[in-house]
Amino acid sequence: MPHSKKPRLLLSDSTRSASAPRRSLRIAGRPNASMDDLSDDLLALIFGCLGPVDIMRARCCKKWKEAAKNTMVPLTDFKVDSVRKYNAMAAMATALPNLQQITLGDLCAYSPDATNHKYVDGDDPDEEWAASTAGYTTHDIGVLSNFRNLRSLKIDTAEYDAYSESNAPLSGRYPFLFNFSLLMKLSIGPPDDADRGVNLFCPCSIRWDLEDLRGLRFLKELHCNGSRYLSGNIRSLRVLKDTLEKVVIMNCGSQFVFRSSSVEGNFMDLADFPLLKVLNLTESAVTGDIGQIGQNDFMAIETIELPSGVYGGTYYKFQRISDVPGVVHAIYRLMKRTPTIFRDFHLRNSQHQLLLWKLSADSSDFYRQNYQHRNGFIRPPFNVGFVRVGSRLGWCWYSGDLWSVRDGCLSCEINWLDPEPSSECSDYELYVKELQDVQKFMRFYRGFHLPPTEMEYNQLLDEPHI
Repeated sequence: MPHSKKPRLLLSDSTRSASAPRRSLRIAGRPNASMDDLSDDLLALIFGCLGPVDIMRARCCKKWKEAAKNTMVPLTDFKVDSVRKYNAMAAMATALPNLQQITLGDLCAYSPDATNHKYVDGDDPDEEWAASTAGYTTHDIGVLSNFRNLRSLKIDTAEYDAYSESNAPLSGRYPFLFNFSLLMKLSIGPPDDADRGVNLFCPCSIRWDLEDLRGLRFLKELHCNGSRYLSGNIRSLRVLKDTLEKVVIMNCGSQFVFRSSSVEGNFMDLADFPLLKVLNLTESAVTGDIGQIGQNDFMAIETIELPSGVYGGTYYKFQRISDVPGVVHAIYRLMKRTPTIFRDFHLRNSQHQLLLWKLSADSSDFYRQNYQHRNGFIRPPFNVGFVRVGSRLGWCWYSGDLWSVRDGCLSCEINWLDPEPSSECSDYELYVKELQDVQKFMRFYRGFHLPPTEMEYNQLLDEPHI
């Protein structure tokens, strides 16, 4: 039985080209137009619907290559996490100069065969790093300068592998990193969404100052975590007052491991930023008084985290027991205005842990735990915490470890901030149940709304109810 399909004609390339019909497009006024008839601007618009890798693959002729150069590449992250990706970025610097988003990572992260590669060191690099990597193959980071329309630049320094160096081991000064006039997001350090297993404390050795940001007039988000050589005063950020929405400067300083920060200033210098939603200055040398936040300050703020150098900031140590109630009410006023202002406090397991205040060991009100007594395992209640029972908020002094405040800690009586809910409220039963659970921790310091004196503490140790 003969084959039903017609035999194919074997044509030469020139004959096939001449005989094949032209692929047509329907363009207004030109129903038989071909792909070659598309203008460079129209091709650039088409390419603008693709990611950077797809655009590079589509550059099949000179005309399309020229169109790619004019394409405003959409905000799609391109992460440089291998030598191959670096080479691709270097090619894009010429082929796709309008790339808008780049993340710099470890050149060897996903190249097990390509070890001992690094970005070229900047001016005045970290001496220890420069000596230990003297024999590495270097790659020019200056090619980034070609991306004049860069909107988002991330330098990811998180350790994703216990055997790897930091993800983007840049060291020294790189002034060109702060010359992208259209930049809207700058991130140096582990990203916000880093996996739980990531080692977040791998310091970055880029040397820079907050003054270097003065040319980034469109910057909306600044995220910096673990920059050991970052310095400057946060007042320098005032040139970005009308654009900044997020400022995270945490764990930064001359030697992060010793908590010695070179980032200073008063956080209230940012109080009139109209768009600022997120402010995190933990582990910095920034100072101020949280009680000075007025009704018209930080009007757009959603979350705020302040260092221990701020009066009432995270881990603050009070000099007097009598100072605490005033600061508590300042915090309460902020929480009533913006319920989300202190991150994670909406979670049920956050009892006591908000701000993690305590009485300073240098305070005249402080006394030592009585280890000589048979019940000396009970600590004085010199930690301050917020307590939420149902929907009712209060605060108390408590003893116990900061990492196990709900397990075995002993609490003074709760100083309530909210009124008791009505028995007709929908969550009243929950309130009663949780109040019973909380009161179990008050059995030792029952009747004390403030820490007892040293004499009272020793008398309590003698009580038979222990």
